[in-house]
Amino acid sequence: MADLPASDVPRGRGARQKPAARAAAAESADISTAELRVVAEQDKRIAALAPPGILIAIVAPHDHGFGLARMWEVFAEGTGWVTMSFRTRSDAEVWLREQVKRKTGLDLPDEPGTASG
Repeated sequence: MADLPASDVPRGRGARQKPAARAAAAESADISTAELRVVAEQDKRIAALAPPGILIAIVAPHDHGFGLARMWEVFAEGTGWVTMSFRTRSDAEVWLREQVKRKTGLDLPDEPGTASG
């Protein structure tokens, strides 16, 4: 799992924050629907303490993991987070870059050793 680079972004009253942008890949997941609901409820409590609009890209190349990711997205509605599930990391990174550009006007640089999306 690797963070995408981020630049300082001015936000209201002169505050400086970094846009939260992360792409992560999980190889497998063994979790029940009930457990996924618990995770989503915990995420809602975390979200109440965080600024709104955090970007979350989930990379799940296999059907089971992708289904779980989409289910979590539904359960986690109301967090104020902007979430999207992808089959490939490159698609997730393109989406994250587009979202950061749309929200902040900033272009995120490529990670060393990766191609631009």
